[in-house]
Amino acid sequence: MKAFLALLKTLLSAVWTFVKTSLLTAYGVLKLLRIRLLALYVLVCFLVNLIWHPFQGTWLILFWVGLALCAAATLLSWTVTLAGRKQGGAEKRPEKERTEKRPEKERPQKKARPTPPPPSAPPPPRYFEVEGHPGYYFAEYDDRYELYLMTEYGARLVRIDEKTEQRYD
Repeated sequence: MKAFLALLKTLLSAVWTFVKTSLLTAYGVLKLLRIRLLALYVLVCFLVNLIWHPFQGTWLILFWVGLALCAAATLLSWTVTLAGRKQGGAEKRPEKERTEKRPEKERPQKKARPTPPPPSAPPPPRYFEVEGHPGYYFAEYDDRYELYLMTEYGARLVRIDEKTEQRYD
């Protein structure tokens, strides 16, 4: 008897896994095609009509109006998606989210938890273009200069020069 129950449990588990995987796959396809609203409307109308049979005679027009509205929403979703892809997608994001290429030293590091800045954070660097050398710029810190070259992949650090104190006695 225990062997039969174990077999039944295994079969039910396999069936449940198959059903769950099938539903997740179907949902993924509906999401990819952007027809979730349309499919949900058709499914709900099918179940309501199966139980109460309201879509007969003059009430059938309600079904068709609802179907037309869901189809219009689906077409609008497709249009917005295709228009966004034609523009490259960058225009869809708000201005705050767009990032410019910055030197590697300035890129924020991804951390699990944000940490508060130290009490006396050094001032940010000042940036200057190098005269006569297009594509080069340098950053001036309190203790050093960093020379960068802008490439197609972003800024590349060329060299670092430490500042030395000069005394005129």
